[in-house]
Amino acid sequence: MTPAAEQLRVLATAASAVRGHPGFVPDDYLAGLGGDELGYPGADPAVLAVELCEAGIWERAGSGYRVLDVEAVQVCIDRVRELREQDAWLVGIPDAPSEAAVGAAGTTRFGDRIPNGRGASFRCGECGEIAGVVGVTRTGAVGEKPSSGGGPAAAGELFLDYFIGTIRRAGTGDVLDAVEALIEQGNVDPITIREVSWTLWDITAFYCPECRLNYCSLDWDTDFVVTPGCYDCVIGTCLKGHRHLLG
Repeated sequence: MTPAAEQLRVLATAASAVRGHPGFVPDDYLAGLGGDELGYPGADPAVLAVELCEAGIWERAGSGYRVLDVEAVQVCIDRVRELREQDAWLVGIPDAPSEAAVGAAGTTRFGDRIPNGRGASFRCGECGEIAGVVGVTRTGAVGEKPSSGGGPAAAGELFLDYFIGTIRRAGTGDVLDAVEALIEQGNVDPITIREVSWTLWDITAFYCPECRLNYCSLDWDTDFVVTPGCYDCVIGTCLKGHRHLLG
């Protein structure tokens, strides 16, 4: 399975749960999905859907596709339910309290802007070490980070470093501008980054909504959920016992 097909599998499965029809990916959703949103410009979601069917991961069902990976669908259902009940950044949920929780290390959830860069570093509430670095890369920007493959960065990407590996997400101009503006203001809140788009939850995966604190990868108890032949996701449990999808 190609990386673009894998990315479609992950994104579409999550979207099916968010849109209220878990495990079903409509044709109109694929028609409105561009290759840039997948992180693979030029990729055709319809062609990738056929690839997923040939791999036995999806099957054709009426005016769309059925996701056959029941475990992955359930993970997404649980995550959406969790977010709707607990996370302040979803529509219809009251804003988070203005007061900031302070961790054992004396840190809050707010990130510090990295000097001369389009990024912000967030500290762990337990030990004070870096929980993650979130930022934006632009093509041709001075000092920009290279892609994970060592080549030039895409036209625009969001990234999370120093937390269970590196995560990169292609973003539209509006999303990149919004996140960059938040970073430039300083004292950036991971909640406000998530408010930009629901798809950005994994860019601030280090943040625990219940604790309202960030934790570094060493202070999450991680469980890699794997099905034969492919990597699925990482479930993490923070020091207070709160379980979240981390990646």
